[in-house]
Amino acid sequence: MVDTHWWARGHYAIIKNLIKDYLIQKNKSNVKCLDVGCSSGNISGFLQQFGKVYSFDMIFDSLHDCFKKNCSVLQADAMKMPFKDGTFDVLTLLDVSEHVDNDYVLFAEVYRVCKSSAIIFVNVPAHKILWGSHDIWNNHKRRYTGNNFKKLVKYCNLKIARLTYLHPHLFLPLLLLRLPGRIGGKRVAKRHDFFSLGEFLDNILFQTLTTEYKLVKNINFAFGTSLFACLIKP
Repeated sequence: MVDTHWWARGHYAIIKNLIKDYLIQKNKSNVKCLDVGCSSGNISGFLQQFGKVYSFDMIFDSLHDCFKKNCSVLQADAMKMPFKDGTFDVLTLLDVSEHVDNDYVLFAEVYRVCKSSAIIFVNVPAHKILWGSHDIWNNHKRRYTGNNFKKLVKYCNLKIARLTYLHPHLFLPLLLLRLPGRIGGKRVAKRHDFFSLGEFLDNILFQTLTTEYKLVKNINFAFGTSLFACLIKP
């Protein structure tokens, strides 16, 4: 359900295109890639065009589909990655940081396993005001702003090559969806937002994300529902 939902399809299509554009621009090929929190292997399979891909996730049940994508897959904890220092040229950390108790420890591990000049792609949910039942259902610990993300990256000695919000057109609808559940100190229910509005509306919403890529490939958005970053290890 999650992988086929209009938001998931559009969201990860944008991220794949941004990653591909950057790696092609930097002439990256035959590199060693790590997909942290690989889940079903959507990103792992995509990264294979750039080199050898290693993938891991903490939840074993998530790895079944990833095994089929000819990646080196294992079950592991992102807080203690089972790799030597300076191993990877490219690392993806997509919608992972918000799940861990200490994101500073996580980014220190990212720094450790990457080679000098490695490229790191990160995506996280944005803005605490958008906190809602979907975050609880996903076991999120936090949502980010550009400022607190910059503080995290600076502390871990990583450099920002690009930082942009994603999905600005979804900010207000998502706020209106989630804010009423918190008014008056109500306890937020634990449920996801992956519901369908019907095939017609779902397709229209997916197309808005397709159009969004044409914009975000050239400009950085000042607000949105997610935050995407390209980082470099000096």
